[in-house]
Amino acid sequence: MSELLQHILCPMSCEKIEYPIIASDGFTYEESFFESWITTSTRSPMIGTTLSSTNFVKNKSIAYFTNCYDYYAASYSKHKPKVINPLPTTLKHKLGKLMVDYFQLAQPLSIIYSSFESLQKEFPEEEIVTLEYANTMRFGCVKKKALELIEEVKSESSLFVIAKYMKARLIGLKNPLHGKGLIEEVQRVYSIADHTLLEIRYLASAVLFLKNKLEGLKVINAYVELCPNDMRAFLNQVYAFHYSKNTEKVLEYGKKFLERYKYDACVSFYMAKAYAVLKNKVEAHKYFDMVIDKSKDPMFSSECYYGKAMLRDEETEFNEKVSELIKANELFPKIIADLALANLYKDKRQYTEANKWLEIYGSRVNKETDISYYRVKAGIKEAMGDRQEAIRCYTFLIENDGAYAGYYNMKINELQ
Repeated sequence: MSELLQHILCPMSCEKIEYPIIASDGFTYEESFFESWITTSTRSPMIGTTLSSTNFVKNKSIAYFTNCYDYYAASYSKHKPKVINPLPTTLKHKLGKLMVDYFQLAQPLSIIYSSFESLQKEFPEEEIVTLEYANTMRFGCVKKKALELIEEVKSESSLFVIAKYMKARLIGLKNPLHGKGLIEEVQRVYSIADHTLLEIRYLASAVLFLKNKLEGLKVINAYVELCPNDMRAFLNQVYAFHYSKNTEKVLEYGKKFLERYKYDACVSFYMAKAYAVLKNKVEAHKYFDMVIDKSKDPMFSSECYYGKAMLRDEETEFNEKVSELIKANELFPKIIADLALANLYKDKRQYTEANKWLEIYGSRVNKETDISYYRVKAGIKEAMGDRQEAIRCYTFLIENDGAYAGYYNMKINELQ
């Protein structure tokens, strides 16, 4: 219910909207307050950017929710009575701007983390800040810190169920059964219809991530239906199809999303990956370049340079491929790029360069046990005529990579 109420509150008056309008910044306001605002300012009340137009249109969806609010309040409160406290106006504005930076990666994640820490200190009682901070940590693969933040949410908190779903998703990375158990633990108490919209958001991503695609899409569609003006509802749809490897749907829903919201780092990245799967290099490069141009986070840009490199032809675009792999490495240490460069130079018979990149890769992994390291090393040593070292590598692979043992035995027989 807290999420539903936030959707029918005017961010300017912090009161329930009676006459909702959508401004050119995409946000919904009370008509009278917005009209008063634009008499003295041409900037967005929410994010401070210049409004492309001072015109506005009626928001019929929010009007519907406003009229049905009492019904939804009664329905949800059957199982979860709670006092709904809107976010303080100052926090709502700061958090809104920070979330725009996060979705667009307009700042490096490290700066976004620092901003969240500042918000935590400024609003220590607002646990939604802690959970949003945990979510950005999860996105940046700082899983231990994300779990620590989630554990800060108290069991009596109205946001405790959301914390459970976020924890389920994180734990599910290593232990899917444990993650699934956490979800079922909450669902034994609440059916989907009894959840607040904010909880549905996190339930959707948690269920989908634990590879229950049918259930995940069911929850996501319920979320979209209940909350048709929440950007994350549509973001979850695109993510669902990306995670399910449904390329055509990624493109269909991704285009709809970008038409409506203009830009999001993840959606643009998913579009690029989908076009890459379809071998449409022109469109794939276009979306990878869009993210590189707009996003400021080095880790994400590194992923895009790597994606671009993987589209290159090794014969006709060798220099471009190498350049993009090196760029990916410079932005963020990416061991898969090291391995790709080692293989690339090996195929070109430039063994000095191949060895250099293989050893860089080896310095970032445990090269005494890493199968990928030995696969590339075996090929390099064999090509260079170092039979004994090649045989040693293939022997290791027979013992540790049983699926290809027959092939490795054949290589050893050829070398002896």
